[in-house]
Amino acid sequence: MDKRLLVTILFGLYISAIDASPRSPTPGDSATIDQIKRVGEIRVAVLPEYPYLLESLTGSGDKYYGPAWTIAKEFASRLQVSLKAVPVSHETKVPSLELGKVDVIIAPMWVTPKRQEVVDFVIYSQSGLCFFGLKSNKALQNITTLEALNDPTIRLVYFVGGPSEKVIKPVLPDVTYRAVPGSGSNAPIEEIMARRADIAPIVSSVWPKLKRTLPTLRALPNEKACASNSLLPHAVGMAVRKDDEVFKAWLQEIVNARKDDIEAEMARLVSF
Repeated sequence: MDKRLLVTILFGLYISAIDASPRSPTPGDSATIDQIKRVGEIRVAVLPEYPYLLESLTGSGDKYYGPAWTIAKEFASRLQVSLKAVPVSHETKVPSLELGKVDVIIAPMWVTPKRQEVVDFVIYSQSGLCFFGLKSNKALQNITTLEALNDPTIRLVYFVGGPSEKVIKPVLPDVTYRAVPGSGSNAPIEEIMARRADIAPIVSSVWPKLKRTLPTLRALPNEKACASNSLLPHAVGMAVRKDDEVFKAWLQEIVNARKDDIEAEMARLVSF
């Protein structure tokens, strides 16, 4: 093939790839983007949760990593601004957005109808939920179905403000619930190990790592249901204010364009 023709074809493919990538809205289209560019930074609410957003302990490079952080860096890069992490808790992440202290909550959030009344979501992953408890717990010995877990003698512990609070209660209305403050971990493991509770919820993709770390635990209602990621499935996303549809749509375009990279990074972290 003629070299000039080859160069022309490759250049055309390059231009097409650029044209296919999401473009920043023009000034005036998005008040949020206009404000971010004026300030020169995009502020993101962070609360580490495996495997979506993790905190680096190396002391070098970025303080955070994982799919949510990768996406946030992409937002900042496309806007040509710096990326500022704002630590939050389960209780303060939504208020921080409503009060204008952050532009995006990248702390992983399950998409629920109740939350959708308050914020808009940029969805980048899907997740399921299962439960875990001690193998030696006699109260759990014969449980193999979700229906069997719905027993008032079974004590379920969960983090205040976590996704499971609103998701689980309609499914298991009869268990005895107890809420504890979030500790930064994926689940209130200490409560189970200390036998202050029988079961706790955990994201399905997180369970394999926890099982390897603590082999004294078992999945409930059963290993197959937990591994299938089909028990109580939910979308996982980032949250933005409901007053800027253009901003939300632009962020979602970027996420959709990086879908394969996001899934690959999730797979690497889960299998680590």
